[in-house]
Amino acid sequence: MLLNAQPVEILNVHLKAGCSEGDDAEACSTLFEQIPYLTAYAASQNDKGIPILIGGDFNRRLSQRGDEAMNTLGFNEQLGLKIMSHEGVSKCSLQDKAAIDYQIVSQSFTDLTKSVDAYEYAFTGPFENWPSDHCPNVVKYNF
Repeated sequence: MLLNAQPVEILNVHLKAGCSEGDDAEACSTLFEQIPYLTAYAASQNDKGIPILIGGDFNRRLSQRGDEAMNTLGFNEQLGLKIMSHEGVSKCSLQDKAAIDYQIVSQSFTDLTKSVDAYEYAFTGPFENWPSDHCPNVVKYNF
């Protein structure tokens, strides 16, 4: 995608479910194999001078303090990967758990933005009528 003649990479992900926190669940080995590939891809785009936005279902509560997966994603300070979407308790979590869907951007992407407005869209009515147990994350970027 081009943004003001600047190439920008947008990547949608759906990582392994079953490892939303910690590292001892059976699914964690797969999720922790996926994270370095994601980080390497973001680094390769950064090396080419291409800002990157990674969004989707990470199936992980990345916003929790000290989360190992987010620490791995953010280990490369040059990339400056950070969460731009809603980081608190998900309005679609019946157990008051943090969200598992995010938008993460590189520092070079952040540098392109003038302002960001992020929120989680909440469904209404009884849970049984909701279209999903994932609330959509809405992030409005002003360039």
